Amino acid sequence: MDGIDMNEFKSKANGVRSISFESDDQEVKLVPLGDVHLGAPTCEVDKFLRTVDYIKESGSLVVLMGDLAECASKSSVGAGWVEQSMSPQKQLDGLKQVLMPIASQVLVLLDGN
Repeated sequence: MDGIDMNEFKSKANGVRSISFESDDQEVKLVPLGDVHLGAPTCEVDKFLRTVDYIKESGSLVVLMGDLAECASKSSVGAGWVEQSMSPQKQLDGLKQVLMPIASQVLVLLDGN
């Protein structure tokens, strides 16, 4: 492409990874799920659980995106490490417990920040 350095668009993994998905179904439901911030005081836990229930019941596929947990530390920006409602380990354990029932429906997990 003229005037565009394509190297500027490479990801941390030295390129964009792609996946392919084929289905004989006429309809595929795809649910993006991210920015949950489990452990943050602003986390809408009920909404997160309802979304996971919907995914289970509907048979939807899922794109997991970043910031599923708060997992703030003293070196994190802001006061999140003081305000979080559970330890980072409990956040990860909770995510595992909630997401394991839909693990086979996860199409891809995108890197967070």
